[in-house]
Amino acid sequence: MTPDRRSILALFSLAFGLRILYAAVVGTNPDFVANTYTYDFFIANKIAAGANWLSEPISPRAPGYQLLLGGLFSLFGVHQWLVIIMQAFFGGVIAFLLYRIGEKSLAPSVGLFAAVWFSIYIQEIHFTSFMLRDVTVIMLATFTCYLLIRYAHTIRGALWTALAYAVLVHFDPQFLLFLPVITLYFLFYATRRRLLGVQYAFLFLGTVFVLLAPWTVRNYRVYGDPIPVALEATQYYQPAPGAITAKAPADNGGGFWNNSVEYWRVMRIRDHTVPVANGPDRVLPAWSLRHNAISLATYGVLLPFFLVGVWVSVRNRNRTTLVLSIAVAGMYLIRAFYGGSPHTRLPAEPLIILLAFYGATHIMNKYRNRRARVDTSDSP
Repeated sequence: MTPDRRSILALFSLAFGLRILYAAVVGTNPDFVANTYTYDFFIANKIAAGANWLSEPISPRAPGYQLLLGGLFSLFGVHQWLVIIMQAFFGGVIAFLLYRIGEKSLAPSVGLFAAVWFSIYIQEIHFTSFMLRDVTVIMLATFTCYLLIRYAHTIRGALWTALAYAVLVHFDPQFLLFLPVITLYFLFYATRRRLLGVQYAFLFLGTVFVLLAPWTVRNYRVYGDPIPVALEATQYYQPAPGAITAKAPADNGGGFWNNSVEYWRVMRIRDHTVPVANGPDRVLPAWSLRHNAISLATYGVLLPFFLVGVWVSVRNRNRTTLVLSIAVAGMYLIRAFYGGSPHTRLPAEPLIILLAFYGATHIMNKYRNRRARVDTSDSP
């Protein structure tokens, strides 16, 4: 086995093993287990039971995760650990993708440290044990970025990106808002040859629309309206009224500023009140001392280096880090308009980790170069 493959296996095993260990230890709490039986779980049971779910309005949520669970339950039976193992496997895949992005497009140290940090990052480990779509969405979003960075310059890469992106929006429709951004990327930046860029853009769009068509037709038959993906997607047609003001509708989180604060929040040491326009203000309870300390020691440490990484990527016009920065900015803006919290930040966190270690590496290189110049000037 080559050193590269040993590194990949070690990183995958670290991410996978820690997630299984965490689920085995924390999952023994009955309340923790009870929280895993979410809406998607019950819909997946209905799908696995063979009911006539395809022609019924069974759920307003995107069908991807429900179909994935339903398929697993049909093949192997309804087992919570089956889902945990699957999501722990996805965690290992994400660590591999971060390693590959860093190693191939930034620097080997960036990929290695980002993959290790993600593997031990408690916020990401925690959600592996819940029957929620978050881990799968994180993996698909990271994979789509990986394809855009590594293979967008080829026609096969455009097809694979379209496939990954279409699957992603079937799991989380908020990423439909990235469609024009990715199209423009293929049109102007995927290749220096403009005619090829036009071809890639049309190929990407055509493939995505073809892959979105079946479920859109299903929704038309069920709801009488050609809704893409799911009813959940309709909330992204336009920002909710009041989203850019201090007050917003109750289902919109509390306005652009408050959503932004919640999205980037590192600590909450006291109860926080979010103003709501058409209902009582929401009271968000303070986090526990352990939660605040863990968040400060993990995510809080990343943020300064992340800002350095974004600044360096813009200054140097590094294509890889620009893709990562635009993806993070897009996810933030979506959640700022539609409701932000540390939970909604999950899909962006692997990319934030990559940019943070890119920024940290830049600082270290600057320091080493400065030391080298000083040593050279002091030498006889």
